[in-house]
Amino acid sequence: MSLDELAKRLRLAPWRSKRQAKALRANLTQYVKYRGSRKKVAKGALPGQAFDGFYLAVSPLFRRSRARFLAQGGKFEARFVTSPRSLSSAILLENRIQYSPTEDELLWQATDPAERGSDEALLRLVGYSTSLFHEQSHRILWKLLPPPADQSEAGLSRYLNLVESIVIGLDMALGDELGPKLSALGYQTGTLYDPGSYAKFDTRRDRRNYLHVAIRATYLALELYEKKDVRRAMRAWAPAWMPNLHREAVAHAVDRALRLDVAFVRVTNLLWQEKHLPGFGKFIARAKGKRARVALEKDPADWIGPYLAIEAVFTAFGL
Repeated sequence: MSLDELAKRLRLAPWRSKRQAKALRANLTQYVKYRGSRKKVAKGALPGQAFDGFYLAVSPLFRRSRARFLAQGGKFEARFVTSPRSLSSAILLENRIQYSPTEDELLWQATDPAERGSDEALLRLVGYSTSLFHEQSHRILWKLLPPPADQSEAGLSRYLNLVESIVIGLDMALGDELGPKLSALGYQTGTLYDPGSYAKFDTRRDRRNYLHVAIRATYLALELYEKKDVRRAMRAWAPAWMPNLHREAVAHAVDRALRLDVAFVRVTNLLWQEKHLPGFGKFIARAKGKRARVALEKDPADWIGPYLAIEAVFTAFGL
């Protein structure tokens, strides 16, 4: 089976929808056929991590992220870990990532005649997934980004929200590179966090500008601005800030950012900061030898420092 044939057969379904299990089961069945037709496994694929070899083979951005993480001494550990533990742990500040090796179990649950009727068992496995691309991005940004100029509690919180916004923007870039169909395998299992879109751009600059808008809107959402206020602010800033980006692209980027899971914005992200902000302050203080600082002001209308930092990230990731 060719990659194009696989893409045509894959089904789309929203996260946590009634269609997710059915679509996932069908997609895993097609993936088994595709994998069986491949002679080689992608170099560096992690044993047991769902679709790791697949995305290493088909995505240049996925490969660049992996190479950069390994080049900075990053390590992987195959451990039994749930998504909630992964998202709440201080391991986020370490140069190692844990993942549950669930691929064989996922494929068995989807294709075994005795198991194919158990949607609950299949979706339970999804709860053990880790998005390695997302986690890699965090570790890369700790090394890549300058520390915040304001290292007060409020300043550290804003910096964490900026970092999270950039990481989510990178997830979007990966989803768009793959497209919704090839993203579906990872998205429906939680090994990718963005379902991708069909957005197309004439130039790399236009794509960067689109991602800039999505990241800035995501930052406002994480800063707990109401959706109507985010839309109002982005409409006000865009004409002078991104004059060459079509209004439709601005609106698309903002709408996409505001689809961020409410539970993550209002619960997971806030609880992580409440639990780990003191430790993060000590962690970031170790970078005080770096002369550059990111100036992240209380007023989000002042966006020069973040813009320049995001541009550096895009360059590092080859976007």
